Amino acid sequence: MSADRLRAWELVLTELERAAALGADQLPEEWEPPSGIGPIPRGLEARARAVLVRLDRARADVGRRRAEVVAELAALDEARAARRSASPSIPVYLDISA
Repeated sequence: MSADRLRAWELVLTELERAAALGADQLPEEWEPPSGIGPIPRGLEARARAVLVRLDRARADVGRRRAEVVAELAALDEARAARRSASPSIPVYLDISA
């Protein structure tokens, strides 16, 4: 194994670790190993597995957050629809300071 290949993979893993730590907007949609650097060195396999776990957790967090936002938007749509369909005699705001 060459020192160049080891260093190249260390840089790749560092970049992926940083993306996982920064959150959803930094996660790659799809990832392919860079061409030209060869297979991952055996000495970095454990680190690569740990990075994969972090990326999977970050993606799961994105999924949960997305579901929460969808639910909030649905609740807002329901509230808006209810307000639009409400009779003009039904108060929308209550003035408690008067």
